[in-house]
Order: sequence, then C-alpha cells, then structure tokens
Amino acid sequence: MIRHVSLVALTAALAVVSAQSISAEELQPLVDEPSRADLFAQFIVPKTKEQDDQARASALLGPFVFPLDTTFDKTKNRARANAIFGIDISHYEGANIQFDQLKQQNVRFVYAKATQGIGYKDGRFGEYWAALAALPPDKRVSRGAYHFLSSSGDSVAQADSFLKFLEENGGLKSGDLPVVLDLEWDIATKNGPDRWQGHHPDEILDKVVAWLKRVEEKTRKTPIVYTAKAWWRDRGIPEEKFARLSHYKVWVADYSKSSHAVEIPVVPNNSHFDLWQFTEQAQLSAGYGGKLDANIYYGNDKKFVSDFQIR
Repeated sequence: MIRHVSLVALTAALAVVSAQSISAEELQPLVDEPSRADLFAQFIVPKTKEQDDQARASALLGPFVFPLDTTFDKTKNRARANAIFGIDISHYEGANIQFDQLKQQNVRFVYAKATQGIGYKDGRFGEYWAALAALPPDKRVSRGAYHFLSSSGDSVAQADSFLKFLEENGGLKSGDLPVVLDLEWDIATKNGPDRWQGHHPDEILDKVVAWLKRVEEKTRKTPIVYTAKAWWRDRGIPEEKFARLSHYKVWVADYSKSSHAVEIPVVPNNSHFDLWQFTEQAQLSAGYGGKLDANIYYGNDKKFVSDFQIR
C-alpha cells in the first residue's frame, strides 16, 4: 500500500513538471474530439425527449436568433429586462466569426475553449483571444477562457498547462471574465463511453476542487464551474456533494424544453446558477452563418460586472 501511494504521488509530481515544461507550440491541437453538440446528442437528448414533448413553447426554445430574441420575449410579448446574453466557441466554429459585429447583435460576452487535459489546445484559441482583445471600445465584448477537464492526468497539472497556455497568448486582463472549468462527459470518440466511469465520486470532486483552487490562487479571480445535472446523475454522484463547489460560480447546461418553458434550468442539488447555456442552435443575424451555443445571465450590467469580478 505504501509503495502504491508513493508511485501515485510520483506520477502526479512528474505530470506537474511535464505540464510546466510544455509550451503552446508543443501542445497538440484538438481536431476531432467530440463537440459539445455531440455530447448532448448522445447523453441529453434521449433523456429529455419525453418531458420535452409535454412542454409548452418558450422564447428561449428557438430558433433563437440574435439580437431580436435577446431584447424581446416573443412568448410573453414584451421587452426583455435584466437579461444579458453571450456565446461560447471552440475551433468547431472555424475562422468565420466576425467579432466586430457581435456587440451590435447584443452578444455581450464570449467564452473560448483554450485547452483540454494536459497536452491539448484548441487551435483557434489564439486568434479568437487576440481578435476579442483588439476590438475597439464601441464594439468590445467581455471575453473569457475555459478548460475541459480530462478524467486522466493530474488536475493541478491540467490547471498549470491551461494557465501557461493563456499566458503565452497574452494572458488574462483585469477586464476579462473569470476562467471556467468544463466538467462533463469525457469521451474519446462519438458514442464512446464516458471516461469518468469507474472514478469514485470523491475522487472526481477532489480533482475538480484541486483545479479550481490552483486557478483561483494564480488568477486572483474565483473560477466558474460549467456542468450539467444529467452528468452528475450518470456518474452516480450524490447531489448533496455539489455543496463542495459552493464557493464557485455555476454555469449550467440544460437544453430541455421544460426548463425553457419556465426559464429555470435544473441544477445539481437545486443550487443557484449564474449562467445558463440553453441551446446549441442559436444563430446570428449577421457575421456568422453556423449554429452557436447561447447563454443567458439574469441581472443588470452593474450586477454582471460585480458577479464576474470585472475590473
């Protein structure tokens, strides 16, 4: 037993050293990893179809188009108030997003995928991050970066790799959003098994908390956890254990029509949520022809700045 613990500790230590020595050029670009749309098609859609068939219409249900649906609730036939919308992107969106057209369409923030695990980067992150930084004041939107937590590899090493990659791409500025940890199904190929299977709930949460603590220590901002209640259920994690993450902001993914109907997503342990990703099928009226993940924050500008530690 002592020997086993020593080997585990040694492996973790070597992983940290390895992560610290990997430059942005040495990270492998993500190419054909399952997209978020793939994950939800495999794990979420089959489980929500029955309840969706019984749900009533909603403005968030779709098709959701920027900017009209951000300012007018077509279900209640009235203007929207205290709602801020944003998108999240990865290399799957390609090079065709015209960032200078986002603000006029009421896209107020953008989160971009930076890294996955220890050895992988999103090949588009550098250009996205730079393009968002270069926007003139009248077209500027808030930007943020996220890391996809892999079930394999020390989570502190993953945090260090992520932070180093950010720094090599210009780093975080005082006006940037807190970084995000993406905690969801970790599959190698479409329709493959979730590689979190076989990991004890406490082991998973230990990895999550270790990543979050490391990043908060280095960035001086409280990071955000992106997750979905369905993943917690699939992994058999008792929802009361979600309390271990109570220090952090929560970004919840829920595409179910029943949640759209009342504009309240389901969150593990019925916890508070700060951001809600409600669709992967949103569209821009100009500046990009594909589908996008759309997110909503309920609150005014002053509260948004305060909640997300924008300085």
